[in-house]
Amino acid sequence: MDKVPVKILEKVERTIEKYSLFEGREACVAYSGGKDSLFLCVLLKQLNYNVYPVIIDVGYNSDWSIALKNAEHIGLGCIKIGLQQVERQMPEIKPLLNTNLQSIAKIAEGNFKKATICTPCHNSKILILQRWAQLNHIPIIANGHHGIDAISSMLKSFYMYTDRWEKGHIEFSYENFYNLILSQKKSYLLEEGAFRTLPLANQLLEQIQKQNAGTDEPILQYLGESSIRLCRPLFHVLENEITEYFHSQELSFNESECFKTGYRHRKTLTPRELIQYELLRNAPNSLLHHLLELSKLSLDERGFLKFNVRNNRTKILGDSYKNERINNLKK
Repeated sequence: MDKVPVKILEKVERTIEKYSLFEGREACVAYSGGKDSLFLCVLLKQLNYNVYPVIIDVGYNSDWSIALKNAEHIGLGCIKIGLQQVERQMPEIKPLLNTNLQSIAKIAEGNFKKATICTPCHNSKILILQRWAQLNHIPIIANGHHGIDAISSMLKSFYMYTDRWEKGHIEFSYENFYNLILSQKKSYLLEEGAFRTLPLANQLLEQIQKQNAGTDEPILQYLGESSIRLCRPLFHVLENEITEYFHSQELSFNESECFKTGYRHRKTLTPRELIQYELLRNAPNSLLHHLLELSKLSLDERGFLKFNVRNNRTKILGDSYKNERINNLKK
């Protein structure tokens, strides 16, 4: 496999050094078999880290052959953690895990019209990953999320705020949110300088400063109440840089697990994916770099979140909003 371009390599190395992302030369990577986590493995190996890809299998993807083959192609063996191993070695997390897995099953069956499997799936994997790291005395796990993930997370919180308060849609409606995002597409085709002249640019900055908008994918975060940290070495890397690297590699990647549940066959993008594919896909790099810098305004100097946008939203809306939304989802 080709070497990662020096420009990207140096960018990631600066991020690792500035935020002290690793202790020593050991790097465990949350590995899905997708392009982002594979790219992170390739890059860290090129930086002379001892890389250990960790697959979390929550039960609805039965074929990991492509992920395993790609890891083997770059000289890495995977650590695979499945539900049977959880049953034997982590029985204390089973009740919490079961709640998430039941939610995934119900959503995949189409029982919830407004919910996505993303949150319970993420929660399940993080729960297992956290406990596995504790049992193996591993202080930090690396994740393949990149700059576009950070930006789309920030913009999602901004447009969620816009939709609820400025548009008056206190209860989330996918159709309303979808129309709002489509109405913004032209703004994200502009170069950074032209974008800065838009009222939208001032509104975004204002809501970040008021802590109503911000990324929820920081460079560093703690997993739950533990001392285990999750780090994102690719925070300053744009997705198109990863895509371009793999363009000539002739590799295939694992199909996204959510397709395996049948959930994806409804062909509905999540709110965050709407932003990523409708707003950011054709945005010029100058604008993407500007938005990435804005997303860092919600981080402290160590790379952790200064504030949690979701918690702030809950404080403003109160429990009545959450309860009303859950009841409506069950109808």
